[in-house]
Amino acid sequence: MTNNTIIIKGSANQTIIQQNNQHSVQNINIENLDYDKILQILNKIKSYTSTNEFLNEFDTTAEDFKNLLDKTILLVKEKEKPSKVKTCIEKLKNYCSNIATGVISSGIYALLSQPS
Repeated sequence: MTNNTIIIKGSANQTIIQQNNQHSVQNINIENLDYDKILQILNKIKSYTSTNEFLNEFDTTAEDFKNLLDKTILLVKEKEKPSKVKTCIEKLKNYCSNIATGVISSGIYALLSQPS
């Protein structure tokens, strides 16, 4: 038997050390969301949805985007699973990326890219 020493300098947050195991696999899945920051961003985006620029850029998808935004805000307020929130944020980003070159949609896309 061999004695091995592991020296960790600095932070070892979210670290798993497995001993006396051969050919083993470890998976760690950490999903932390800053719900307050995300809610702040979503509310800022919501303030844009009543502008003429938003309605012109999003055209026929404006209502669908607003409905999904409201759903996402509700999920964040209820601190739902991060995977659910991230899925909705990705869908919102897809709406924005499908708009050619809109100033509002580009700004919204940039805001949605911050929390994830």
